[in-house]
Amino acid sequence: MDLLLLSSSRTPDQGYLEHALPVIRECLGTRRRAAFLPFAGVTVGWDEYTERVREALAPLELTIEPVLSDAELEHA
Repeated sequence: MDLLLLSSSRTPDQGYLEHALPVIRECLGTRRRAAFLPFAGVTVGWDEYTERVREALAPLELTIEPVLSDAELEHA
């Protein structure tokens, strides 16, 4: 399992997660599926946060699977 942990989702001159797209692309390699733990979104619900990330990462043609429990993490 590879992990990518980001401490910031924005920079002053770019859109949401835009600055991270090259790093995420590099970490993905040929993978097209990623587990997402939406617990850092304190001002939005988990579903809304997951959708925001899906939209931001759409250029990567990546399937984002939210993980909300230990069982889902095992499956992901």
